[in-house]
Amino acid sequence: MNDKEIENEIIDRGLTAPRVTLAQVNGVIKHTDYHVFKDSCLTVCCLTLRNGFTVTGESACASPENFDAELGKKIARDNAKKKIWMLEGYLLKERLHQDAQTTEAETIQEGGLPKWHSHKVVKAAQIVAINGFSDEFCSLVFNYPILPITVSQEYMKKHDPQIGGYYVLYEDGYQSWSPAVAFEDGYTKIS
Repeated sequence: MNDKEIENEIIDRGLTAPRVTLAQVNGVIKHTDYHVFKDSCLTVCCLTLRNGFTVTGESACASPENFDAELGKKIARDNAKKKIWMLEGYLLKERLHQDAQTTEAETIQEGGLPKWHSHKVVKAAQIVAINGFSDEFCSLVFNYPILPITVSQEYMKKHDPQIGGYYVLYEDGYQSWSPAVAFEDGYTKIS
């Protein structure tokens, strides 16, 4: 199958996830140069991309009687384009990875606690450690890669949070604590 036939089959099958397209590959090519080496059957195609990067493709035949300059150019160009597919695939995968990391980073921030749903929507995380660092404040540490949250001694006295339970932050800013069993029975995590 050629690139166009593959593209049409992907479309026909309704495969809609992010992907590299034939139009995208063709669209990054700015300039094409060919060189046939003297006294050889070797054709090299150099594709210059919009950003200035170059890729090359080659074609050669074993028998000089089979050499055809136009066919050699076509094969060399197709071989160079295969490299663009790989480069564009890498760039797409990197963008998808970065997007996932950004979403994860938002969750990691204090205000980005995972959301939970019951009859109320709250943000919460399970406490794995409680560190006292002054007479006025303590630090709650979570089982997620979330920065610890500083709470007052007043919060500690009022709620008496325990390791394994959940620090709960309501939409209006109210902070609370809930034992794990009660919290997990009453809330479902929002993905």
